[in-house]
Amino acid sequence: MHRSMAELRLVFHRMHAAAAFHGPYLQRNRQILTLLERGEGEAAETELMGYLDDAEAELLTSAPSPP
Repeated sequence: MHRSMAELRLVFHRMHAAAAFHGPYLQRNRQILTLLERGEGEAAETELMGYLDDAEAELLTSAPSPP
């Protein structure tokens, strides 16, 4: 887990517009939280999996190549 977090920090550090990357996900974070608070774990899981897939795809297309 610590290695994954370190790798994420490196990716975000290399991004030119990290704030622009994170912005659209804020509403999705709220939606997942709302589902969890309502006890809708399966729906939250479905939303989270889509969220993570979308974030991965965006990272892979947005992150600059190493120097």
